[in-house]
Amino acid sequence: MIRFNKLVYLIICAGLIFFSSCKQVSIKTGDNFDDIELPDGSVVYLNHNTTVRFNKKFENRNIELVGEAFFNIVSDENPFVINTKLGNIEVIGTEFNVKTDKNILDVEVEKGRVEIHTKKGKNILNPGKHAQFIKNKNQLIINDAQFKCRIWIGELKLEFKRIGREVKHSSKHLNKEFKRSGKKVGREFKKAGKEIKKETKKLKKTK
Repeated sequence: MIRFNKLVYLIICAGLIFFSSCKQVSIKTGDNFDDIELPDGSVVYLNHNTTVRFNKKFENRNIELVGEAFFNIVSDENPFVINTKLGNIEVIGTEFNVKTDKNILDVEVEKGRVEIHTKKGKNILNPGKHAQFIKNKNQLIINDAQFKCRIWIGELKLEFKRIGREVKHSSKHLNKEFKRSGKKVGREFKKAGKEIKKETKKLKKTK
C-alpha cells in the first residue's frame, strides 16, 4: 500500500512539474546583461544578478522581479504590473528603472507616469522622479531621480557591441528560453518516469 501511494505521488509530481513549467517563463542573469521582448511588445533590460518571471501567455501583463531592470512598456488598455517582495509598480506605457532587494525598493521614472504601491500606500511618480521604500524603517522617500541606471545600461550596450549582439526588440531570446524550459521538463519527466517504472515493478513483485 505504501509503495502504491508513492507511485501515485510520483505521478502527481510529474504532472505538476509539466503544467507549472509550461505556464511560467523564468529568465535569470549572472555576471551578464540581457534584454528580452515580452509577448505584448514591451522590452526589459536586465542588470547583473537579476531574475524575472512571467506567465507564458502574458494575458494580465504581470511580471515578477528580483534585482534590477529597466522597463520600456508599450501602451495598452490593461495596466502593466511589476511585482516585488517590497511593493508593486503599475503603469500604462512608460520608461522606468526598478531596483529591489530584501530591504530597499528603488524606482526612477524616465517617461510617463508610474504608480508605486507599498506599505505606505499608493504614490504617483512623474518623469524625473525617484522613490525609495525602506522596509526596516517603513519609510518612503520621493525626490529627483539621479538616473544611475544609465551607467549600467551604457555598459549593457558596450557588452552587446563587443559580442556582436544588437540591442533591439526581438523575441528570439524568449524562443530559446521556451526551448530550455522544454528540455528541463523533459529531463524531469524522464527522471520521474524511471521512478514510476521502478515502483511499478516493486508492486508487481509483491502481488
